[in-house]
Amino acid sequence: MNNIDPKKFAGYTLIIGPIIALFSFFIQPGGVLAIGGTVDPTISSDVQKLLIEYSELAIISSITVVIGLVTLLSGLIYYSQSMEGSDGYAISRTGIPFIFIAISGWCLASAIGIGVASGTIDQEIGPKFTFSINIISTILFGFGGFFVTWAATMKDEYNKRLSVLATIASIIVFFIEFIVPFAPDQTTLVNTVTGTCFMLITIWAISVGRTMIKQSSNK
Repeated sequence: MNNIDPKKFAGYTLIIGPIIALFSFFIQPGGVLAIGGTVDPTISSDVQKLLIEYSELAIISSITVVIGLVTLLSGLIYYSQSMEGSDGYAISRTGIPFIFIAISGWCLASAIGIGVASGTIDQEIGPKFTFSINIISTILFGFGGFFVTWAATMKDEYNKRLSVLATIASIIVFFIEFIVPFAPDQTTLVNTVTGTCFMLITIWAISVGRTMIKQSSNK
């Protein structure tokens, strides 16, 4: 079996990971495609009812979103390590722990969601925990994403314009999520904004992944 080039493989994880995660966000009950209808995430009883009614889809999407996010994290770690010795290394390395904790939080929230959908968590506290965990995870992801995407603007091989846009998107995610705990009634609007920003960050990750694959192939 031929050796697998780690840089090329990391490039594929940066492409596949966010696509899986984004697709999962689209198909989850009450998500972007509004499968099962749209519910207010602050009303735990409605969230619980929706997850139970569409339990199969809720469980599958909760599993696949975790797989996608962890795959993305794997690629980002290699992306950061590949900058060692250059100006962007210290900056990108600063952001990785925040993204790691954010994705860990989303994994925990997804696990709780699976419990609610399967009926093993039969109280409204489940959606409340998920709602709270998602807030801090989103804030940490925006903060870490700022450093990780900012580092790419210092490297000529990456699309600087797209990296700048991804950096701005990360800043927006970080600040706008602070609205949710102080004004829960604005959660739906905030989720729409952060969702748009996540799509832009996904495009950035795919662009970085393609560049890494191309660099590996040109060796």
